[in-house]
Amino acid sequence: MAEPTPAALRANLRKVLLMSGAWMFLLVMPVMVPFLQARGLGMAAVFQLQTIYALLQVVLEVPSGYVADVLGRKRCLLLASALYGLAFSWLPFTEGFWGLALFEVVAAVAASLRSGTDVAILYDSLEALGEGEGGRVLGLKLFWGQSGETAAALIATALVAFGGGVERPAQVM
Repeated sequence: MAEPTPAALRANLRKVLLMSGAWMFLLVMPVMVPFLQARGLGMAAVFQLQTIYALLQVVLEVPSGYVADVLGRKRCLLLASALYGLAFSWLPFTEGFWGLALFEVVAAVAASLRSGTDVAILYDSLEALGEGEGGRVLGLKLFWGQSGETAAALIATALVAFGGGVERPAQVM
């Protein structure tokens, strides 16, 4: 396999930053609790779903690093993105606790596959370019993620206010 060119390595940086913004652009997140309550769940069930997500993320964190090493970082990020898209495409059609639990499982698997893989690509690309430790690029990654989340929150607010309640952001996704 040929060594990547400096242009390809710089493209890696841009792609990871763009992915950070897109990954966090989740219209339903600002209204997730009311959305789940509209699906008939009480707060205890909401916390149980969040526990499922958090526990899976913790358990899958180390194996996901191995998967990234075996599959390759690019394939791992593509798989993570496909699973995340599948999870959030499934969300508007979920019914009851177990349907939502399935959503949480798929989203947690996707998030664990992404976690660290994107940062590894950043560090590998910076190292190959001979450009230091990456603190600036990690800051930009955080900025783009927060920007995506902020934009989603503003749009979700408008959708709820003018577009038909807490179900609307999930339907638009």
